[in-house]
Amino acid sequence: ESFVAYVPRHGGPDTEVWADVKQRAVLAVINADAPGRTGNPGHGDHRATLKLRTTTAWDEWLKLDGKLVGQEQFAEHIETRQLEVIDPAGGTLLEIASTFKATKAVEFESAKRLSDGQTVLEYRETVNASAGKKGDLAIPETFTLALAPFEGAAPYKITARLRTRVDGGHLYIGY
Repeated sequence: ESFVAYVPRHGGPDTEVWADVKQRAVLAVINADAPGRTGNPGHGDHRATLKLRTTTAWDEWLKLDGKLVGQEQFAEHIETRQLEVIDPAGGTLLEIASTFKATKAVEFESAKRLSDGQTVLEYRETVNASAGKKGDLAIPETFTLALAPFEGAAPYKITARLRTRVDGGHLYIGY
């Protein structure tokens, strides 16, 4: 708010505003030297800088973004951050994460024709997953968060895709 108030109050038609996405910064050069300007040139030394700071909530969700973690770690993360989960409700997603059960079945068939050496291989994996104390909770493919990425910004909706893997007898969950 202070940056938005300061720049128009002190700036003029020659003010230049630059954004650096990687640095999360906005720079206003109040006395820029405009092309074709007559009279006293601007020296570009009157500047205002806005450094955007991410919120704690944004940073915490970003830590596990794109990672598959163990069920306990995922459930603890949801428990800590459940107020930002809006669909399904945070408590529901926490119950899903805490009671998630998955099994993986593998079928493998091999056939070899002796006359010409042709080989046929077939491999099928089936993953069955359920959640809830009675196994009656639907496991969503996505969930929605309400997050403000920067301090002072209003939260907005972000859709995350829920991902699960069963590997080596362990369940991994992520988004």
